[in-house]
Amino acid sequence: MPRGTTKFTAGMMLAWPGLVSIAVVGFWFALWGVLVPSPGSVGSSLRQVALVNPRGIAFVPSVAKLRQVFQRMDYDLETVRNGDRLVPPLYIASVPDGMGQIRQSAERKKLFLQLMLPLVLKANETVRWERQKLLRIKRSINKRASLSDDDRAYLLEMARHYEVRKPLVDLLLPRVDVLPVSIALAQSAIESGWGTSRFVREGNAPFGQWTTASFDGIVPLQRDNGKTHKIRAFENLYASVKSYIHNLNTHRAYRGFPAMRKAMRESGGQLDSLALTVSLRAYSKKGETYIRLLQNIMTGNDLLPLDRARLGGNFARRNGPDI
Repeated sequence: MPRGTTKFTAGMMLAWPGLVSIAVVGFWFALWGVLVPSPGSVGSSLRQVALVNPRGIAFVPSVAKLRQVFQRMDYDLETVRNGDRLVPPLYIASVPDGMGQIRQSAERKKLFLQLMLPLVLKANETVRWERQKLLRIKRSINKRASLSDDDRAYLLEMARHYEVRKPLVDLLLPRVDVLPVSIALAQSAIESGWGTSRFVREGNAPFGQWTTASFDGIVPLQRDNGKTHKIRAFENLYASVKSYIHNLNTHRAYRGFPAMRKAMRESGGQLDSLALTVSLRAYSKKGETYIRLLQNIMTGNDLLPLDRARLGGNFARRNGPDI
Protein backbone atom coordinates (compact mmCIF):
# COMPACT_ATOMS: atom_id res chain seq x y z
CA MET A 1 0.00 0.00 0.00
CA PRO A 2 1.43 3.47 -0.85
CA ARG A 3 2.71 5.40 2.16
CA GLY A 4 0.32 8.31 1.56
CA THR A 5 -2.65 5.94 1.56
CA THR A 6 -1.57 4.49 4.90
CA LYS A 7 -1.44 7.94 6.47
CA PHE A 8 -4.86 8.79 5.04
CA THR A 9 -6.40 5.55 6.37
CA ALA A 10 -4.92 6.07 9.83
CA GLY A 11 -6.17 9.63 9.87
CA MET A 12 -9.67 8.55 8.95
CA MET A 13 -9.66 5.93 11.73
CA LEU A 14 -8.70 8.60 14.25
CA ALA A 15 -11.27 11.04 12.91
CA TRP A 16 -14.15 8.55 12.66
CA PRO A 17 -15.47 8.94 16.26
CA GLY A 18 -15.52 12.69 15.83
CA LEU A 19 -17.39 12.44 12.54
CA VAL A 20 -20.00 10.18 14.14
CA SER A 21 -20.45 12.65 17.01
CA ILE A 22 -20.86 15.52 14.57
CA ALA A 23 -23.48 13.55 12.63
CA VAL A 24 -25.46 12.74 15.79
CA VAL A 25 -25.34 16.34 17.02
CA GLY A 26 -26.33 17.52 13.58
CA PHE A 27 -29.36 15.24 13.57
CA TRP A 28 -30.61 16.59 16.90
CA PHE A 29 -30.04 20.18 15.81
CA ALA A 30 -32.09 19.44 12.71
CA LEU A 31 -34.84 17.90 14.84
CA TRP A 32 -34.70 20.92 17.16
CA GLY A 33 -35.22 23.14 14.14
CA VAL A 34 -38.40 21.27 13.30
CA LEU A 35 -39.73 21.27 16.85
CA VAL A 36 -38.70 24.73 18.00
CA PRO A 37 -39.16 27.49 15.43
CA SER A 38 -37.61 30.87 15.99
CA PRO A 39 -39.74 33.26 18.08
CA GLY A 40 -40.41 35.39 15.04
CA SER A 41 -41.95 32.46 13.18
CA VAL A 42 -44.50 31.74 15.91
CA GLY A 43 -47.60 33.90 15.65
CA SER A 44 -48.95 35.55 18.78
CA SER A 45 -52.19 33.59 18.48
CA LEU A 46 -50.42 30.23 18.26
CA ARG A 47 -50.64 28.21 21.46
CA GLN A 48 -47.25 26.65 22.17
CA VAL A 49 -47.57 23.00 23.15
CA ALA A 50 -45.01 22.05 25.77
CA LEU A 51 -43.65 18.62 26.59
CA VAL A 52 -44.16 17.15 30.06
CA ASN A 53 -40.59 15.88 30.03
CA PRO A 54 -38.75 18.10 27.54
CA ARG A 55 -35.68 15.88 27.00
CA GLY A 56 -34.12 18.85 25.20
CA ILE A 57 -37.25 19.70 23.20
CA ALA A 58 -39.28 22.76 24.19
CA PHE A 59 -42.64 22.57 22.43
CA VAL A 60 -44.55 21.47 19.35
CA PRO A 61 -46.60 24.41 18.09
CA SER A 62 -48.96 22.75 15.59
CA VAL A 63 -50.22 19.47 14.19
CA ALA A 64 -48.02 20.03 11.14
CA LYS A 65 -44.91 20.18 13.32
CA LEU A 66 -46.11 17.23 15.40
CA ARG A 67 -46.56 15.17 12.25
CA GLN A 68 -42.99 16.00 11.22
CA VAL A 69 -41.67 14.92 14.61
CA PHE A 70 -43.39 11.54 14.37
CA GLN A 71 -42.12 11.04 10.83
CA ARG A 72 -38.53 11.91 11.73
CA MET A 73 -38.63 9.50 14.66
CA ASP A 74 -40.13 6.79 12.44
CA TYR A 75 -43.04 6.55 14.86
CA ASP A 76 -45.75 4.58 13.09
CA LEU A 77 -48.70 2.86 14.74
CA GLU A 78 -48.65 -0.09 12.36
CA THR A 79 -45.12 -1.09 13.31
CA VAL A 80 -46.08 -0.73 16.98
CA ARG A 81 -49.17 -2.90 16.44
CA ASN A 82 -47.04 -5.52 14.71
CA GLY A 83 -44.63 -5.58 17.64
CA ASP A 84 -41.70 -4.37 15.53
CA ARG A 85 -41.11 -1.05 17.30
CA LEU A 86 -41.22 0.48 20.74
CA VAL A 87 -43.08 3.74 21.32
CA PRO A 88 -40.89 6.86 21.62
CA PRO A 89 -41.21 8.60 25.01
CA LEU A 90 -42.71 11.84 23.69
CA TYR A 91 -44.98 13.32 26.34
CA ILE A 92 -46.98 16.11 24.75
CA ALA A 93 -48.61 18.41 27.29
CA SER A 94 -51.55 19.64 25.20
CA VAL A 95 -53.33 18.81 21.98
CA PRO A 96 -51.81 21.13 19.34
CA ASP A 97 -53.82 23.76 17.54
CA GLY A 98 -55.32 22.56 14.30
CA MET A 99 -56.51 19.09 15.29
CA GLY A 100 -60.09 19.99 14.44
CA GLN A 101 -59.05 21.36 11.05
CA ILE A 102 -57.69 18.03 9.81
CA ARG A 103 -60.23 17.07 7.15
CA GLN A 104 -59.41 13.38 6.84
CA SER A 105 -60.81 11.62 9.91
CA ALA A 106 -58.35 8.74 9.53
CA GLU A 107 -55.41 11.15 9.70
CA ARG A 108 -56.86 12.98 12.71
CA LYS A 109 -57.46 9.69 14.53
CA LYS A 110 -53.95 8.44 13.82
CA LEU A 111 -52.32 11.63 15.06
CA PHE A 112 -54.45 11.67 18.21
CA LEU A 113 -53.60 8.04 19.00
CA GLN A 114 -49.90 8.68 18.42
CA LEU A 115 -50.08 11.63 20.80
CA MET A 116 -51.99 9.80 23.56
CA LEU A 117 -50.26 6.41 23.43
CA PRO A 118 -46.95 7.40 25.09
CA LEU A 119 -48.84 9.21 27.87
CA VAL A 120 -50.97 6.16 28.69
CA LEU A 121 -47.94 3.87 28.57
CA LYS A 122 -45.99 6.16 30.89
CA ALA A 123 -48.82 6.32 33.43
CA ASN A 124 -49.20 2.53 33.28
CA GLU A 125 -45.45 2.14 33.73
CA THR A 126 -45.68 3.93 37.07
CA VAL A 127 -48.58 1.77 38.24
CA ARG A 128 -46.77 -1.38 37.07
CA TRP A 129 -43.73 -0.41 39.15
CA GLU A 130 -45.95 0.11 42.21
CA ARG A 131 -47.57 -3.28 41.67
CA GLN A 132 -44.25 -5.07 41.27
CA LYS A 133 -43.08 -3.66 44.58
CA LEU A 134 -46.28 -4.86 46.25
CA LEU A 135 -45.78 -8.33 44.77
CA ARG A 136 -42.25 -8.40 46.14
CA ILE A 137 -43.57 -7.51 49.59
CA LYS A 138 -46.21 -10.21 49.25
CA ARG A 139 -43.52 -12.80 48.50
CA SER A 140 -41.67 -11.74 51.63
CA ILE A 141 -44.84 -12.10 53.69
CA ASN A 142 -45.48 -15.56 52.24
CA LYS A 143 -41.97 -16.56 53.32
CA ARG A 144 -42.76 -15.23 56.81
CA ALA A 145 -39.93 -12.74 56.50
CA SER A 146 -39.99 -9.57 58.58
CA LEU A 147 -40.89 -6.45 56.63
CA SER A 148 -38.46 -3.55 56.65
CA ASP A 149 -39.47 -0.12 57.88
CA ASP A 150 -39.36 1.07 54.26
CA ASP A 151 -41.78 -1.66 53.19
CA ARG A 152 -44.19 -0.81 56.00
CA ALA A 153 -44.01 2.87 55.10
CA TYR A 154 -44.64 2.00 51.46
CA LEU A 155 -47.78 0.02 52.36
CA LEU A 156 -49.09 2.97 54.39
CA GLU A 157 -48.38 5.33 51.50
CA MET A 158 -50.12 3.07 48.98
CA ALA A 159 -53.13 2.60 51.28
CA ARG A 160 -53.60 6.37 51.48
CA HIS A 161 -53.09 6.92 47.78
CA TYR A 162 -55.40 4.11 46.66
CA GLU A 163 -57.97 4.80 49.39
CA VAL A 164 -57.74 1.41 51.08
CA ARG A 165 -58.76 1.21 54.74
CA LYS A 166 -55.87 -0.99 55.88
CA PRO A 167 -52.29 -1.17 54.54
CA LEU A 168 -52.60 -4.80 53.47
CA VAL A 169 -51.10 -6.14 50.25
CA ASP A 170 -54.13 -8.27 49.40
CA LEU A 171 -56.40 -5.23 49.65
CA LEU A 172 -54.08 -3.09 47.55
CA LEU A 173 -53.27 -5.44 44.67
CA PRO A 174 -56.74 -5.36 43.04
CA ARG A 175 -56.51 -1.58 42.78
CA VAL A 176 -52.81 -1.20 41.99
CA ASP A 177 -52.82 -2.55 38.47
CA VAL A 178 -52.54 -1.22 34.94
CA LEU A 179 -55.36 -0.20 32.65
CA PRO A 180 -55.48 -1.79 29.19
CA VAL A 181 -54.18 0.78 26.72
CA SER A 182 -57.00 0.10 24.26
CA ILE A 183 -59.63 1.12 26.82
CA ALA A 184 -57.84 4.36 27.70
CA LEU A 185 -57.34 5.30 24.06
CA ALA A 186 -60.95 4.53 23.15
CA GLN A 187 -62.39 6.47 26.08
CA SER A 188 -60.18 9.47 25.38
CA ALA A 189 -61.29 9.37 21.73
CA ILE A 190 -64.98 9.28 22.68
CA GLU A 191 -64.84 11.90 25.41
CA SER A 192 -62.64 14.35 23.48
CA GLY A 193 -63.99 13.84 19.96
CA TRP A 194 -60.57 12.58 18.89
CA GLY A 195 -58.84 15.59 20.40
CA THR A 196 -61.21 18.31 19.18
CA SER A 197 -63.51 18.99 22.15
CA ARG A 198 -63.60 22.24 24.07
CA PHE A 199 -62.64 20.43 27.26
CA VAL A 200 -59.44 18.96 25.85
CA ARG A 201 -58.51 22.23 24.13
CA GLU A 202 -59.12 24.46 27.14
CA GLY A 203 -58.43 22.11 30.03
CA ASN A 204 -56.31 19.17 28.83
CA ALA A 205 -59.27 16.96 29.73
CA PRO A 206 -59.56 14.13 27.17
CA PHE A 207 -61.55 11.89 29.54
CA GLY A 208 -64.27 14.35 30.58
CA GLN A 209 -63.85 13.71 34.30
CA TRP A 210 -66.53 15.41 36.39
CA THR A 211 -65.74 17.26 39.59
CA THR A 212 -67.76 19.16 42.17
CA ALA A 213 -64.69 19.85 44.30
CA SER A 214 -62.48 22.92 44.31
CA PHE A 215 -60.38 21.73 41.38
CA ASP A 216 -60.06 24.01 38.40
CA GLY A 217 -62.79 23.10 35.97
CA ILE A 218 -64.78 24.04 32.91
CA VAL A 219 -68.53 24.55 33.19
CA PRO A 220 -70.39 22.56 30.48
CA LEU A 221 -72.36 24.87 28.21
CA GLN A 222 -75.51 22.74 28.49
CA ARG A 223 -75.33 21.96 32.21
CA ASP A 224 -78.80 21.47 33.69
CA ASN A 225 -80.16 24.09 36.06
CA GLY A 226 -79.26 23.34 39.66
CA LYS A 227 -76.24 21.21 38.73
CA THR A 228 -72.85 22.21 40.08
CA HIS A 229 -70.46 19.81 38.38
CA LYS A 230 -67.63 20.92 36.13
CA ILE A 231 -65.23 19.13 33.84
CA ARG A 232 -61.96 18.97 35.71
CA ALA A 233 -59.10 20.84 34.04
CA PHE A 234 -55.48 19.71 34.21
CA GLU A 235 -52.08 21.30 33.84
CA ASN A 236 -51.22 18.85 31.06
CA LEU A 237 -52.47 15.70 29.36
CA TYR A 238 -50.25 13.43 31.43
CA ALA A 239 -51.82 14.68 34.66
CA SER A 240 -55.22 13.92 33.16
CA VAL A 241 -54.20 10.38 32.18
CA LYS A 242 -52.85 9.66 35.67
CA SER A 243 -56.01 10.99 37.30
CA TYR A 244 -58.23 8.98 34.95
CA ILE A 245 -56.44 5.68 35.67
CA HIS A 246 -56.49 6.40 39.41
CA ASN A 247 -60.20 7.18 39.17
CA LEU A 248 -61.02 3.83 37.55
CA ASN A 249 -58.85 2.04 40.10
CA THR A 250 -60.38 3.65 43.19
CA HIS A 251 -63.82 5.20 42.64
CA ARG A 252 -66.71 3.24 44.11
CA ALA A 253 -68.73 3.71 40.91
CA TYR A 254 -66.23 1.45 39.13
CA ARG A 255 -65.62 -1.09 41.90
CA GLY A 256 -66.55 -3.86 39.48
CA PHE A 257 -63.56 -2.95 37.30
CA PRO A 258 -60.72 -3.89 39.71
CA ALA A 259 -62.73 -6.92 40.85
CA MET A 260 -63.06 -8.24 37.28
CA ARG A 261 -59.42 -7.48 36.55
CA LYS A 262 -58.37 -9.36 39.70
CA ALA A 263 -60.38 -12.40 38.58
CA MET A 264 -58.63 -12.31 35.20
CA ARG A 265 -55.24 -12.18 36.90
CA GLU A 266 -56.09 -15.15 39.07
CA SER A 267 -57.35 -17.20 36.13
CA GLY A 268 -54.35 -16.72 33.88
CA GLY A 269 -52.75 -13.32 34.15
CA GLN A 270 -53.84 -11.80 30.82
CA LEU A 271 -56.40 -9.01 30.73
CA ASP A 272 -59.34 -9.21 28.32
CA SER A 273 -59.87 -5.58 27.37
CA LEU A 274 -63.23 -6.03 25.66
CA ALA A 275 -64.63 -8.03 28.56
CA LEU A 276 -63.43 -5.43 31.07
CA THR A 277 -65.44 -2.68 29.38
CA VAL A 278 -68.72 -4.06 30.77
CA SER A 279 -67.58 -2.96 34.24
CA LEU A 280 -67.52 0.68 33.09
CA ARG A 281 -71.26 1.23 32.57
CA ALA A 282 -71.26 3.97 35.20
CA TYR A 283 -68.84 6.07 33.15
CA SER A 284 -71.71 7.39 31.05
CA LYS A 285 -75.44 7.90 31.51
CA LYS A 286 -75.85 5.98 28.24
CA GLY A 287 -74.99 2.72 30.02
CA GLU A 288 -75.05 -0.26 27.65
CA THR A 289 -75.10 2.02 24.61
CA TYR A 290 -71.85 3.58 25.81
CA ILE A 291 -70.25 0.16 26.33
CA ARG A 292 -71.15 -0.90 22.78
CA LEU A 293 -69.71 2.36 21.45
CA LEU A 294 -66.54 1.84 23.47
CA GLN A 295 -66.11 -1.69 22.15
CA ASN A 296 -66.78 -0.56 18.57
CA ILE A 297 -64.11 2.13 18.87
CA MET A 298 -61.63 -0.43 20.21
CA THR A 299 -62.24 -2.98 17.46
CA GLY A 300 -63.01 -0.60 14.59
CA ASN A 301 -59.76 1.32 15.10
CA ASP A 302 -57.58 -1.74 15.76
CA LEU A 303 -56.69 -0.64 19.29
CA LEU A 304 -56.44 -4.08 20.90
CA PRO A 305 -52.90 -4.80 19.56
CA LEU A 306 -51.73 -1.60 21.27
CA ASP A 307 -52.30 -3.31 24.63
CA ARG A 308 -48.92 -4.93 23.99
CA ALA A 309 -47.11 -1.66 23.18
CA ARG A 310 -44.12 -0.61 25.27
CA LEU A 311 -42.08 2.56 25.67
CA GLY A 312 -38.45 2.52 24.65
CA GLY A 313 -35.59 4.92 24.13
CA ASN A 314 -34.11 3.32 21.03
CA PHE A 315 -37.51 2.42 19.54
CA ALA A 316 -36.39 -1.13 18.67
CA ARG A 317 -38.77 -3.75 20.01
CA ARG A 318 -37.66 -5.59 23.15
CA ASN A 319 -39.42 -8.46 24.84
CA GLY A 320 -41.47 -7.50 27.87
CA PRO A 321 -44.35 -8.81 29.95
CA ASP A 322 -47.83 -8.34 28.54
CA ILE A 323 -50.41 -6.67 30.72
